[in-house]
Amino acid sequence: GSAVFCDSTSSKVIIESSYFNNNVCSQGTIACYSSSISIALCSFGNNLARASGGAILIDSLDEAERCRIEGCYFVGNSTVTDDPYHYSGTGGSIDCDAIDIIHSVFINNSAVKGGAISSYGGVRIINCLMENNKAAMGGAIYCGTWYYEYCDISLSTFVGNASNSPGGAIYIVQSLSPITVTNCIFRNNYPSQIE
Repeated sequence: GSAVFCDSTSSKVIIESSYFNNNVCSQGTIACYSSSISIALCSFGNNLARASGGAILIDSLDEAERCRIEGCYFVGNSTVTDDPYHYSGTGGSIDCDAIDIIHSVFINNSAVKGGAISSYGGVRIINCLMENNKAAMGGAIYCGTWYYEYCDISLSTFVGNASNSPGGAIYIVQSLSPITVTNCIFRNNYPSQIE
């Protein structure tokens, strides 16, 4: 992480009312590995990662280390990659698992996979706005359930997101368990809403 790094030796990390702008890193302006983190009322703008998680990378394979993001703004963050097999370039704003993302806004973020968010499960996205995000796969969200048994998205709005393949709003990779999408609004996502 170019600004914040935490791992299994860290206590629970709490970040509030902070701005993270114009950072460049390989993985996450905030990078958190096997550690619990809470991020609230923060703004992330124009951050760039060269592998994954333009603004935030959370790699936590334990429900006990569940993380939380609430009331945050993510605008113009991106992830790029030189990898021809696209194993990187994930999560323009957030690359994560074992996390709750609540009341947050994602606008004009971009990546190869998941213009706003990339996740392999254990994620709950509640009451968020995803607008004008872009990716090769999953204009707003690229998700699966390889590590966890759920991915729940509810009460969220997806407007004007775009991808180069189906799933302008949400691209669901081969999943081991169902992904639940409830009470969401989808409008003008291209070329399709969910794939």
